[in-house]
Amino acid sequence: MQTTPVNGAVTIERRPTLQWLVFPNGNKINKARLLLDGKAVPLRQVASNDAVALIYQPAADLIPGSHTLGYTLEFAGFESITLSSGFVIADKGPDLYGGKNRLKLADMEAEALLVLNNYRQALGLSALLKNERLSMSAQAHANYQGLNQIQGHYERPDTPGFTGNRPQDRAYFFGYEGYVGEGINFSRPIAGTGIDGLMDAPYHRLGHINPNFREAGIAFGWQPEQTIINYGTTEKFLDDRTMLYPYPGQLDAKIAWFVAEEPKPLARYGQDKVTVGYPISLSVHEDKTVELKTRSATLTDDSGRSVPFYLVDSSQEKDNKKHVFIIPVQPLAAGKTYTAAVSGVRLQKDGTSIPLNRTWSFTTRAELAIRHIGVITLRNNDYIEVITKNGDVPDLNYTLSRDGKKVCGYVGQEKKYYLYDGEKLENGEYSLEMASSSFLHKVNYKVTISGFGEERKCTWGQALHYSN
Repeated sequence: MQTTPVNGAVTIERRPTLQWLVFPNGNKINKARLLLDGKAVPLRQVASNDAVALIYQPAADLIPGSHTLGYTLEFAGFESITLSSGFVIADKGPDLYGGKNRLKLADMEAEALLVLNNYRQALGLSALLKNERLSMSAQAHANYQGLNQIQGHYERPDTPGFTGNRPQDRAYFFGYEGYVGEGINFSRPIAGTGIDGLMDAPYHRLGHINPNFREAGIAFGWQPEQTIINYGTTEKFLDDRTMLYPYPGQLDAKIAWFVAEEPKPLARYGQDKVTVGYPISLSVHEDKTVELKTRSATLTDDSGRSVPFYLVDSSQEKDNKKHVFIIPVQPLAAGKTYTAAVSGVRLQKDGTSIPLNRTWSFTTRAELAIRHIGVITLRNNDYIEVITKNGDVPDLNYTLSRDGKKVCGYVGQEKKYYLYDGEKLENGEYSLEMASSSFLHKVNYKVTISGFGEERKCTWGQALHYSN
């Protein structure tokens, strides 16, 4: 039996839906009663598959403060069951946007949601709709992490900005009554690249590509730098599609990923904070499957040669056991086609099993390409930061020049930014050259820097390619 709100929940919603989810197992419900603050209220019964929801929707606002719930349920031939719980309606929520540029945040959220939905569209999934309550719960957690200078998914009641221990609790605080998932990327929140970062990290990718989510809210923070997404749905997880990424036929897959994720996907192999090949995933997301058990997994290149990889599957997981990660030991080659194959079985709640066999191919992006260029300030000096569409290329090098003279650059092997000969990064037109041993060609872009302060930005034109 499950109750909503859960015992001890806090919400600012004045008319929260009160629900008791029961599983009769074929038994007839003789009696069901709910006492709200000691008074009986009318219940609706809604049956779905093997569950019955007993629901009361207040017709008027409940007053702020503590409220009690008393449940009584009786099945034919059994003694009655009595449960009690309580919840709190907060007088008002925290000031989420005080001192913030609300318009800028709205534009950033719209851009990030567009980036996410582009991924979902490529996978044949429905677009996620913006939900304001989920946006509020995400922003509240971003604020909380800034106030307390911590990182993670959980909050403590005795700390500033607390709105709920778990993502589910925080969403409920703001009146969202569906199932909630959360992803957090700790990097500069620019141009939706935090969404890319979550897609690259295999565990966090699972939220992006879950076919059962219907809506989302996205928020941002700067101290620490972060993008937070809360996914949600008020429906059951019934969509049993097998999700593959990179997806079959993809022509622009990334080649590399820098391992920096919690939980650590390669903990079993003693690998973390290293560059590996781009993670390949197979996953299922519906509720009837309890485990996806792997029998075999392979990865081959376009010459049929086996590609060494780390396998992460249910045998290594304590909780979520419905995915397989194939993580190549070394970065993949650019412009090459790879074929992944997974054979396994989906173990069901009812004890049955469903065979699962998938073989699919994808191709990595052939040329270096820019995802984003921005100006960053380090130790009081301005530099150009380039994010590519190719993943975490370990030896990416680039130089920004003006009138044939080098101004600044980045050396991937050293992970260092450079200013040349006391130059300063001023507004104007530049030439950007990028190169990596993983790619056949260097690329050159015309870059324009304009604006001031937070509005300073870079624009770039079409790439020109030439041989290394």
